[in-house]
Amino acid sequence: KSGRDGITKYKDLVSTFAKKIKSSKDDALRELNSGKYVKIRRVLQNFKLLSQEKFELDHQDIFTRVKQSSEALNNEISEHIQNLENQAINCLKTNKRKADDYLNNIRSFEKEFQESGHVDKVIKDFLDQITKAKDTWIVSNRKPCVGTLGDFLIRLNKEKTHITEEKIIKHVDDNIKDILEHYKKKKKIIDLTALDVYLCNENAEEICCTQPIFKKVRAEKFNKLVGRITADHALEQLKEKNGDTIDTKKLKRELEKYQDTHKEFMKNGRKSYRSFINDISKLAKKINTDKWNAGKQEMASLLGGISAFWSIWNERENKIPIILHPVQIFTLFRVLGVDTGKFSDKILPWSSHLKNHLAEVETGGGKSLILGMLTTVLVLLGAKVNCACYSAYLSKRDKNSFDKFWKQFGFKVGVTQESDITYSTLKDLANILLNERGNIRELSKSFVEKKKSQKQEGREGKRLRVLLIDEVDVFFSEDFCGKTYNPACKFKGEEEYNLLKHIWDARGGDPNIHTIKASKAYQKMKAKYSDFEWLLEFNLPKIISALKEFKSHKYSVKTNPDTGESLIAYREHGRETTSRWCGYMTDFAYMEQVDLKVISSQVALTRVGITMTCGHFSYANIPNKYFDAILGVTGTLKDMPKHEKDVVENDYNVKSTTLTPSIYRLQGYDLFKKEADTILESGRMNHWQKLAVLIGRAVASHRCVLVFFDTNDDICDFTQTSYGKDIETKLQPHTVTEKTPNKDRHIQLAMKQGAVTYFPRVFGRGLDFQCLDKEVEDNGGVLVIQTFFSLSKSEEKQIQGRTARQGKSGSYKLLLCAEVVAGKLGLTLEELKKAAASNTLYSTLNSVRESLSSKQSGKRKEDIKKASELDKVSYETIDILQNGKGVSGSQSATIGRNLKTLNSPRNAFHFVFCLDSSGSMHVDDANGVTPWKQLMKAYNDFMQNLCAMRSGDWVTVILFSSGAQTLFSEDSQVCRSKTFSHIYGGTDFGPAIQHADDAIKAIPENFTPILLFLSDGEGDNEQAIEALHKYDDRGLQVNTIFFGTDNGAEILRAMAGKFGSSGQFHLSINEVQLTQTFQSILPVEITSSVTEYGE
Repeated sequence: KSGRDGITKYKDLVSTFAKKIKSSKDDALRELNSGKYVKIRRVLQNFKLLSQEKFELDHQDIFTRVKQSSEALNNEISEHIQNLENQAINCLKTNKRKADDYLNNIRSFEKEFQESGHVDKVIKDFLDQITKAKDTWIVSNRKPCVGTLGDFLIRLNKEKTHITEEKIIKHVDDNIKDILEHYKKKKKIIDLTALDVYLCNENAEEICCTQPIFKKVRAEKFNKLVGRITADHALEQLKEKNGDTIDTKKLKRELEKYQDTHKEFMKNGRKSYRSFINDISKLAKKINTDKWNAGKQEMASLLGGISAFWSIWNERENKIPIILHPVQIFTLFRVLGVDTGKFSDKILPWSSHLKNHLAEVETGGGKSLILGMLTTVLVLLGAKVNCACYSAYLSKRDKNSFDKFWKQFGFKVGVTQESDITYSTLKDLANILLNERGNIRELSKSFVEKKKSQKQEGREGKRLRVLLIDEVDVFFSEDFCGKTYNPACKFKGEEEYNLLKHIWDARGGDPNIHTIKASKAYQKMKAKYSDFEWLLEFNLPKIISALKEFKSHKYSVKTNPDTGESLIAYREHGRETTSRWCGYMTDFAYMEQVDLKVISSQVALTRVGITMTCGHFSYANIPNKYFDAILGVTGTLKDMPKHEKDVVENDYNVKSTTLTPSIYRLQGYDLFKKEADTILESGRMNHWQKLAVLIGRAVASHRCVLVFFDTNDDICDFTQTSYGKDIETKLQPHTVTEKTPNKDRHIQLAMKQGAVTYFPRVFGRGLDFQCLDKEVEDNGGVLVIQTFFSLSKSEEKQIQGRTARQGKSGSYKLLLCAEVVAGKLGLTLEELKKAAASNTLYSTLNSVRESLSSKQSGKRKEDIKKASELDKVSYETIDILQNGKGVSGSQSATIGRNLKTLNSPRNAFHFVFCLDSSGSMHVDDANGVTPWKQLMKAYNDFMQNLCAMRSGDWVTVILFSSGAQTLFSEDSQVCRSKTFSHIYGGTDFGPAIQHADDAIKAIPENFTPILLFLSDGEGDNEQAIEALHKYDDRGLQVNTIFFGTDNGAEILRAMAGKFGSSGQFHLSINEVQLTQTFQSILPVEITSSVTEYGE
């Protein structure tokens, strides 16, 4: 409405509408030029809808503008994509660093507009040129010399430099392979050894390492490299590292037996695989039937036979003659106890001699090979082997390297009860072990539904079971200590569906427990589960909480192309998955889609239901409960803190260890000069500036740089600074995260001269960074920069191990931000500066790290003790269900009681947030962001994490300045999406503490109070905190958090100190650290409560 008569003039309406159309088009064009296509697609869809409408004749002039704008935008898009194609083609020829960016841009366009063919067109043109060049060269060079052939291979290989596109990499490698195979067929034209030397001298060793034809040459070079460390050298260093625990004479005698058998097998290298296996089986049988004093004599021979067959098999199948190094052989002897022990009968004649043992194997020392050999020996002797690794990726990689070899013996490799060999993570191992005698979920479900469970297969005859550990860190990972494996089942059917549908339909009336219990749907469920009404009662609060928060739930619908069935999906690791389940939120997503007629009620009926936890099994108890022996290899044995060594020795009875020498160097390599290579910078910007300087110097020296950051957010923080942007412009660094496709190729590119690559800390272990660039090696090797301080010494060592690998050069720098380290370790800036000035910075940090780790050990033991209580109940339940004999009356009562205990609400917590809202919390920083905004983001992340893991806790939020105000005190699920404004004033802690006192007093005593008291400066009346000691008997935990630099943190540090081991001071200087601090405060009962659903 406008004007005195309140009527808009028609020409003004047309003008306004025309401006909006133009504005939409202009916005879309801006997005187009920035490579963002979502908004463009939406604008085009709106234009299309408008242009298809039938309007009155006198309105056609308005909608003619829509059509014109739509056509103009479509023309711009066509020109844009054509331009991108041309630029991509040009970059593939001239500037390959940018080619990937253009290809990814085109791929984003294809995805958003559901078009295809643009990327394929660009790549096909480029690949055709490569093939044509190869064919032409072969015709023109019938008998090339080594130099001529090598130069063309180098030229061809450069076509994939800086490229991560898999099709291009494969095509280039295939064309090089075609050339090499072409000349190989013509005898005496190609000398592979000479060509290998030429390519390496011309800094093209990558070709030799990626082409199968060079495998034998490369293996011979490797064997020559490690051959410098003889058996005598190895024994000498073993004695030096391990002292009197090493009997060098015995080991030498056993090595001679090993070598005799190995030579005998190698002489008969033309025999069939079956003949070799028969000979090896005879040796194994002799060990099993002889007394140990006699059988022990054959263990070295058995290892010699297996390793010889491994070499012969690899020579035939992979053209690689793999030979075990003396250090690896001695490691196998030590782990298997060949040089120690006396015979005594047990499960197998040799088994009592097999003692728990861990060996430290240095970086690049062949841990995977040693584990594979150990597995082969143990299974041949009748054992069942489970190899546990912290990484699913590495576990799969190691298994695949031996899979085909094991098949020659007929070993069963997999995850079933019949499997001889299983490689997995600890979580997967728990699932495998617990379900071996019967599916826990199905057995529990059948018991509740009063169905006769299927007869379970009897347990196989008693068989020695060995746990192989790949890295001792498995014992101390966050997923292990105090955490539990929580399998859950789902009851589905018409009654369950109708109850959830009733609650969903009643959402407008705010249903509660009383109204739901009064419904017919609930009464039918009550009748169905007459003996298990507690299951419904325990689930109702979870269902109601999910219903209240459903509006904020994000999901999508994905159609299965094979069945045409539509299912609820979630985005996970860059793709949509229908296997993820977000509790009752997912059930209500199905209900919503049924109402919208997108998903049928028949499909929903098979997906929704009531859940029940089947057990809480402590990971920490698994090794001792299921395994007769624990063996393993690790890279960090000698760097373990004393309390961790005590756990390994006393809790897991690993009293025998071996430190092995390097297979590459006679002497140790001084990679890290602790004090000189530890750099401390005050302030985040100074920290990032120094990082840019270190990167620039290394690249100027013709090296490559790997930078390891604490988090992905830290990578973003650095790249957004002027220093990071300058590096981006000059050096074009790569960033590799968990979501990066084709990681192996990125790791290869990271080893090139001048390359700069950013990684989050998770990539600091396990991956093989192999530097093949001669220029990098000649100028000092790979530089690794770690930008954070690890609370785990082993993690630090693993990151250091990404350089100076396989006897090559390299260096490492530990670059730290003073404020971040102070917060992480609880030190003051003054203490850090004093240590740096006295050249004792690293030793000071390491000492504090060990102290913190020791304190954490006590907490771990307490967590394990708590987890063991429910672990005992869980095993009592499944032992009855899996016994295969049915369930008696008294056993039925035990199971019912136990399932109720396992599903009862766990310890409830009351989180009391006292948040400083004084004036200083609202002052913009250099980026225009206030501490208050950062606090709100960290708080919301905390609530999202808490509510995603469980319900039933309580949250109170108190804001304070000179006074205090309790904003709310409610169930955690209700608080999940709360927003609140701030107050201004001075800083007085007293009123906030009084409000916290009142809030804790008002909540039932079964809620454990956890105080989170946050401020960015000093305040008055801090002594008032002592009044909260009255809640010590309720398990009060006090966390004081200083948000900012260390200036003024002493009062908060002292407040936490008044509560002894129940008090903890934290220092966080930014949003990322504050989010991590909040997450660290979550009790283990919460972080281990996530259930594992299964059908």
